[in-house]
Amino acid sequence: MKNDKQIWDDIWKEIKANISEDKLMVRREISSIRWQKIEKRVIDKYRSFNGLDVIEIGAGRGENALLMSLRGASVTLLDYSEIALEEAKLLFSNFGCTAHFIKADALNIPPNLLNKFDVSMSFGLAEHFTYPQRQQIINSHYILLKQGGLSFISVPNAFCFPYRLAQMALRLFHKFQLLEIPFTRSELRKIAHSIGYQPYEIVGSSFFTAIDEFLIRNAIHSVAKRIGIKSSLKRSDNIKEEKETIFDDYLGYSLILIGYKLSSSWK
Repeated sequence: MKNDKQIWDDIWKEIKANISEDKLMVRREISSIRWQKIEKRVIDKYRSFNGLDVIEIGAGRGENALLMSLRGASVTLLDYSEIALEEAKLLFSNFGCTAHFIKADALNIPPNLLNKFDVSMSFGLAEHFTYPQRQQIINSHYILLKQGGLSFISVPNAFCFPYRLAQMALRLFHKFQLLEIPFTRSELRKIAHSIGYQPYEIVGSSFFTAIDEFLIRNAIHSVAKRIGIKSSLKRSDNIKEEKETIFDDYLGYSLILIGYKLSSSWK
């Protein structure tokens, strides 16, 4: 299993912009438990997204940064894939948004970006590294923050069994060659503490959505393939707001580390 620029360039070459699907993506993410939790922390701390300096690293298309841009934040996207950044520019343009696009390695943050942002974040980045880079990539979020700023670091949950079953099946049939090592809450806590986030918390995304995405849809697709028909299963356009449950923080697909860079007013 690998994690390098060529693999990611190949992945982003397969992405074809579709404004209709992107509008659905935005609606779907806004309705998600993950976004609800992120939005609440931003509003609790800053009262508004307006004027916030936000950076998404290992950004890809920057879909979550787009949500913050739509709410008035000043957004920067950082990725080492030029192809990904071109796709991000197209996505932002289609929504009438602007951003700063920086081609750089998230493991080697340009010095002029240090201590510049109110919010740093990534979605599906840190799990593609082993140690010591695994901790270094999370530290990259911390060093980007102003004093008192906060990070959102979303990674797969090692205890989300629908995701783990789907991951095992893909690897069994050699359809998943990318390095991807999910996190436990314990590992995230240790890293957050060692880096210096204070305070910090770990929350989760919807467990029932994970069941739908990784078990139900995969099962339907597999059955359709076995009987020789093409699965026409599509996500519904009727998007409902996800409801929080007691299972989300422990069994949801995503674990989100929410960490604050201690300011003098909190000491």
